[in-house]
Amino acid sequence: MDNALPSDRELEVLSAYMRFGSVSATAAFLCVSVGTVNCHLEHLREKAGLEHRVQLVVHALRVGWVNGTP
Repeated sequence: MDNALPSDRELEVLSAYMRFGSVSATAAFLCVSVGTVNCHLEHLREKAGLEHRVQLVVHALRVGWVNGTP
């Protein structure tokens, strides 16, 4: 686990991903490329020391990176 805190932008991308449920919808909403969304989610996953995005979402809710309200 990296123990680095997520950036504001990473959290913005994660929140949008949790809201829209797909990388392509998140990218369209944020006006960025799918690759950019994937990159931010990958960095967050690595910072949390996790293997899967589902784990990332659960972790983010547990540690308070994001709230569960859309």
